[in-house]
Amino acid sequence: MGTTKNLISFQYLKEGIEVYQNSFDTKTADNQTKAVWFSLADLKEFMAYVESEAKAKNITVSGIRFHFIAENNTPEAINLALCPTYEGADGKGEIQQISFDPKQSETGKPADLSSLLNNTSKAATISSVMNNGNRCPQFC
Repeated sequence: MGTTKNLISFQYLKEGIEVYQNSFDTKTADNQTKAVWFSLADLKEFMAYVESEAKAKNITVSGIRFHFIAENNTPEAINLALCPTYEGADGKGEIQQISFDPKQSETGKPADLSSLLNNTSKAATISSVMNNGNRCPQFC
């Protein structure tokens, strides 16, 4: 396999890390999440699951959105929740990537994440959103 697209330079990465790390208050900087790690096996399993669930419901997955979330209501404990997206039109007819849950979707009708998050009867339902990343500094 050749080189993949969308690779960045080390300089771009270094500058992005520095800006991110320097943008937090010094009182929380030591506890602030610096990175999130997912095992390759977990990512592959998640991708296969999402594609299988969506295919069974005749929905095309366009990508994965990484939502920033705070763990245990702790602002410095940032983690990532991975959610599949589909390509759909917004209220103005413009195409956008919309987060959805294949498990809650019906055939040909993606269950938009925004609707599910506001549905109190679904609050405790296990979703098709993955969050088992290990945060640094705790994990690293």
